[in-house]
Amino acid sequence: VPVTVLIQNTIAPSGDANQIFCSTANPTLNNIILSGTAINWYANSSSTTLLPNSTSLVDGVTYFATQTINGCESVNRFSVTVSLINSLNANDYSQSFCDDLNDGAENVLLSDYNSNLISSTANTTFTYYTSLISAENQVSNDQLNPNYTLNIGSHTIYVRLDSTNGCHQIVKLELSLFQKPIILINDVMPICISSNIVVDAGSGFNSYLWSTGATTQSITISI
Repeated sequence: VPVTVLIQNTIAPSGDANQIFCSTANPTLNNIILSGTAINWYANSSSTTLLPNSTSLVDGVTYFATQTINGCESVNRFSVTVSLINSLNANDYSQSFCDDLNDGAENVLLSDYNSNLISSTANTTFTYYTSLISAENQVSNDQLNPNYTLNIGSHTIYVRLDSTNGCHQIVKLELSLFQKPIILINDVMPICISSNIVVDAGSGFNSYLWSTGATTQSITISI
């Protein structure tokens, strides 16, 4: 009678060897993400004592996992080192614009600034609000459309970042729109031969630059 024997060598589960969680979310072993079946957790590479899945994670501690397939537990164990954080380390950001058409408004895409708020945008959701309180409480009526119309003046937008590790942080996105200078000089200025005229660009500007290279508010043109 032929007998077929199958010897199974179960491999260890897989995943990220370093995983970050938010301490305020009170994460447990259940929150560690691995690819595997019937995951078992141990305190070290040789322990035979199972850790409950409800075990609270401790910052800097390495946990060891096996998987069981068809009743066979993997001999090798996959290690995961846990880091607990209190913040996403996001930061405020500000930028100024000139009103290109001098029509009083510019359209901006708020999501274009996500990478300026945090070094890595992976696993993070960004939402935009009119106030800090609205961002904290996720008030939908005060949530801004990412396609935002920027009017002349300064605007403070509160950006809520929610990470898959359970942490969230709120930062400020400061956007300012300035009107381009309007220079009140006639297109044509008559001048008599052997005379001169003074052309004045007007006061109140930060700097001046004429085609002659002059940097003064006004210049004298002679013929």
